[in-house]
Amino acid sequence: MKKIIVGLSLILLILVSIMGTVYAADPSVSLQTSKNEYAKKEEFTIDVVLSGLTTQKGVAALMATLEYDKESLTLVKTEAQNGWSSPNYNESNGKLIIDKNSNVTGTETVLKITFKVNENAKQNLVVTLKNITASGGSGDIEITRAYKELTVQNGTTNPKPTPGEDDPKPGKPDDNNTVNNTIDNTVNNNQKPNTNNEGKLNVVSNQVDGNASGRLPQTGSYNTVFIVGGVVAIIGAAVFFVRMRILKLK
Repeated sequence: MKKIIVGLSLILLILVSIMGTVYAADPSVSLQTSKNEYAKKEEFTIDVVLSGLTTQKGVAALMATLEYDKESLTLVKTEAQNGWSSPNYNESNGKLIIDKNSNVTGTETVLKITFKVNENAKQNLVVTLKNITASGGSGDIEITRAYKELTVQNGTTNPKPTPGEDDPKPGKPDDNNTVNNTIDNTVNNNQKPNTNNEGKLNVVSNQVDGNASGRLPQTGSYNTVFIVGGVVAIIGAAVFFVRMRILKLK
């Protein structure tokens, strides 16, 4: 009986060890507003909220693409929140980069985006953040798109728009593609992101260019490893029990 208890204890320790090194990284970005319906010429703010960070190392940089109906909405300003740097935004392609001098491990508002509803606005609108990539001490984390559906009072009738889709991931980048090339293509020439945070923008930019080596696997990968680890432990326990029973019978 003592041998059985010791064996089960060892299997339990192995399982706990596996679970300790594999965590479910399931961060998300949400777009939050005080209401969903606005009048023409009215200004409103969208909060970009980062949450669901289960990695202890956190993230300290964020890259995304902002999409909205420019005929219906005018982008007034973008304001960083909670110590994040002023965002670098390229209006021509919608790409933005924002970073922070410390890693975020909990729920936090990263950015406030202020829009004004145009006089000729459509009735049904959607604002989307897509191709979201967060970066920090554990590498890159790809985050599912976030969007906010809005209604304009007395706006021109139109079909309900579909939120922008994440772009397909490109192939592996060439070794000559440096972070500076990516940033130059992402932000305006007179704007440069803060690169003082130990190269974290290197990680983000490389991820946007392609599948950089060493990046964090997505949530599904963690779940798969977790399930496999649990199945292996259960099978190991069953085999151990059978062998103990055989030895006891002898």
